[in-house]
Amino acid sequence: MSCSTIGIKGSVATRFGAYGYDLFAGTPVYKPSGFPTARVTAGFQLTAQF
Repeated sequence: MSCSTIGIKGSVATRFGAYGYDLFAGTPVYKPSGFPTARVTAGFQLTAQF
């Protein structure tokens, strides 16, 4: 299986700590026949550092 993804990643610093984010979306380019998969997959991650 091969796929293609796109995303945005960054961080914001404040006086209380740092916050990070990662947003992404992907879609399969090739998959074996009979292999169940979603047409588009998306996700996010949020982190905090104190």
